[in-house]
Amino acid sequence: MNTAYVSRSQIAFSAIQVVLAKQSSAPSLVPLFEQYRANALKPPAPKLVDTYLTAQLRDRNHATIFTAMEGGKPVGFIQLIKDIGATSLRPMIYIRDLFVTEDSRKQGVAKQLLEQAKQEANKNKAGLSLKTHVSNTAAQALYTSQGFIPVNDYIYYEWDPNTSKI
Repeated sequence: MNTAYVSRSQIAFSAIQVVLAKQSSAPSLVPLFEQYRANALKPPAPKLVDTYLTAQLRDRNHATIFTAMEGGKPVGFIQLIKDIGATSLRPMIYIRDLFVTEDSRKQGVAKQLLEQAKQEANKNKAGLSLKTHVSNTAAQALYTSQGFIPVNDYIYYEWDPNTSKI
């Protein structure tokens, strides 16, 4: 690549490889998932994360994880969950998680991971959906720039047996 005519972000973008994670790669992904969990203010749980990843990577019909690699080191991931919509009766892929390490952000890594998700959706003739926190305006801008459209027709609810009174 002739670097005289490309920006630094283009060079970084081309240095990233997106690879399909295999079950055998679960242990090497634990630190990356632990960083993701720390961002969500979750306590460290490396053994549980390893168990979770091993189970997710075992069931390719349900979950797929792609990892962004730079110089052999994982710097991001996207986890896709496959399902069939009960009302639409068509295949759907839900982007459960998308994470890029702090020092690899703003280099096109998330865009490459989203592009991989779109390719997976096209391959499966599926729609693609995701959710993000209302305060995560950087993610919202990214998704909009990549052709995702906000859907404001639903309110998200959650129930947790550890905190619910009922």
